[in-house]
Amino acid sequence: MRKKLISFIIVMAMAMTLVPQGVMAEVTALPPEVSAKTVSHSQIRISWQAVENAQGYEIYRYNSLTDQYDIIGSEGAETLCFTDTGLKINKTYKYYVNALLPAEDGTTIIKGDISRICSAKTIPAAPTNIKYSVTSRKHIKITWQKVSGVSGYYVYRASKGGKYKKVKTITKAGTTSFSNSSITANKTYVYKIKAYKKSGKKKISGISSVSIDANNGISYKKKLKVRAYSYTGKGTCANGKKAGIGRIAVDKKVIPMGTWLYVPGYGLCQACDTGVKGKKIDVYLSSEKECRKWGIKKKTVYIIGKKLPLI
Repeated sequence: MRKKLISFIIVMAMAMTLVPQGVMAEVTALPPEVSAKTVSHSQIRISWQAVENAQGYEIYRYNSLTDQYDIIGSEGAETLCFTDTGLKINKTYKYYVNALLPAEDGTTIIKGDISRICSAKTIPAAPTNIKYSVTSRKHIKITWQKVSGVSGYYVYRASKGGKYKKVKTITKAGTTSFSNSSITANKTYVYKIKAYKKSGKKKISGISSVSIDANNGISYKKKLKVRAYSYTGKGTCANGKKAGIGRIAVDKKVIPMGTWLYVPGYGLCQACDTGVKGKKIDVYLSSEKECRKWGIKKKTVYIIGKKLPLI
């Protein structure tokens, strides 16, 4: 038994002398946490988290011709990203990162465990700085920042909560705006933009931008609950304008003459006439039949002001 124990100790001692110095650093150090992100149709950025005691990092990319990973770059200990450039469009690239660690002898550097494999595809980057402006109640303009190196853009639109539909293909790379006029007034639309780049006969679609909500409604100053009556016929309003659709009668002590309002179920209108008292309005309709159908309604109206910002 004693001979076997002595033999075991000798074997273990020999085995330990064969293990290269610094292996403990390779075993105990965790591999980098890495990710790959598309920068453009020809660039991918590889990022990783710092590894304790790392002296630097090596970046490897898969080579499909040799079925191996080739080193494509290295970075110092303080740098935690690497941008791979000059890549082919519409292709998926795979990477891993090695941390370079100090050996136990303090004079040599060894490679740590490799990171997991990460990948990204070379497609056009997402447009940024998406903005909108409203120039009328049926017109919304969308703008964005130019994406370098692309051929054009796709504009997508959806109703709030609905599905997106492509509403425009822009064929000029320098055009970074879209004017949308085929819309309904006082409604929220959602837009997003994708760049595309031509590759042979194909158009390679890029990453979608963030979405933006655009509303072409009118801001109001206050709400007011009223009883809404109706009237019809020819005549002239108190302010001298002819009676017609969109011109209503009010109590000028409650709603000043000339004030613009929005009446649900009736639309935009202006206080042009008098003849009612208190919190009441009288909307003009085109016939007695419509007046009978209207009857008397309880409405919450929206007071806009003397100026109508959008027409």
